[in-house]
Amino acid sequence: MTKMSRKNVLRYLGASPDQIGAELATFTEAAKVLSSDHPRLINTHPMEWVGVFDGAVAVSADNYDGLMSKLEAKGIPASQTVIRFIDRTEKTFIL
Repeated sequence: MTKMSRKNVLRYLGASPDQIGAELATFTEAAKVLSSDHPRLINTHPMEWVGVFDGAVAVSADNYDGLMSKLEAKGIPASQTVIRFIDRTEKTFIL
């Protein structure tokens, strides 16, 4: 197997290590909002799609297409947004 040079690895990833680190930190913050604030989100956005960007709910909508339209209108990159449907119904898991 051929060893890739640092330059080729960075070209393959499409970003510098600093950019990748910043994007991972942003994603981590968004994931924390969804997990820690989920009970609050059930109250404020029940049965809605939410888009979390830059550590906060940036947009919400009744349907996925509406959410994507709102992201685009605000100039928020969907690729850097954590999107989730806030379902009010409880789920039963059988283990």
